[in-house]
Amino acid sequence: ILCKDDHNPNILWAFEFYRDDASFKRHFDNPVIDEGHDKVIELLDDVPTRVVVYPEYSGKQSEKNSDLLIDSLQPGTVLKMTAKEGKGEELFNLTNKMHYNGDPDGPIDWVLCRAVDDPDVLWAFEFCKDDASFKRHFDNPVIDEGHDKVIELLADMPMRVEVHAMYSSKKV
Repeated sequence: ILCKDDHNPNILWAFEFYRDDASFKRHFDNPVIDEGHDKVIELLDDVPTRVVVYPEYSGKQSEKNSDLLIDSLQPGTVLKMTAKEGKGEELFNLTNKMHYNGDPDGPIDWVLCRAVDDPDVLWAFEFCKDDASFKRHFDNPVIDEGHDKVIELLADMPMRVEVHAMYSSKKV
């Protein structure tokens, strides 16, 4: 999924997930792929941030081989949350549970990932149905109570970037 930052159109977020570790390694060991990466890096103002993660939970887990598309009408957020020491597992479990709270305006597509180099760092990619549901979700005081519980587990305030998807590997 390639997303554009809603507040800075010069910032792109790319989320890539591989079939397995061997596929990941083959991709990054491929000289043809390296040439493409070099062309992208020439366009950048700074060195890109690259974080290797493994998905822990996903909104698509029960929809194997789903054809649902994350499209440009779906607003989303990129979140980086660092749990207090030893609270990573609790943060992951609570955050995943919150996605099943019955909120019709909540994220309909999401992936919660654990950083390889720090099990207390959670990366979340969440997408809502549309802009109106996104706003209602984040303006809902009942939902905010859950968000407050998450914040209690954090070492620092989370990084939160609002995005819209530009491209996705899924086909309609």
